[in-house]
Amino acid sequence: MQKNERSLTEGVLDAGLIRFLWATVLLNIHRGGRSKPVVVRQIVRRVERHADEAPVLLPILAAALRSARGPEFRAGLVGVVSMIERIPGADAQVRAVFPELDPSPATLAHGVGAG
Repeated sequence: MQKNERSLTEGVLDAGLIRFLWATVLLNIHRGGRSKPVVVRQIVRRVERHADEAPVLLPILAAALRSARGPEFRAGLVGVVSMIERIPGADAQVRAVFPELDPSPATLAHGVGAG
């Protein structure tokens, strides 16, 4: 991980400005691009390190994933499942933002599927 990316995910920079940056990048990407997967990965890492920011970061992540295709979507979905597994209580937050997903332990054990 590069130094700049570490600053974004580890809490060195202002959380509000980081969210603004990520939202701006995602809103300005049309039809994919190399920046979207990077931003998705950064958001996932930020939530993993700062679970208290999940309520404001998960909607941004949801918007990014809903506009992603193929490998970008799968990578983001893996990140969401990883958050559920690592952060206590994250399943309820994920369910609120991604109602189409079923983050129950039984579903995750057999692969992620639609609810």
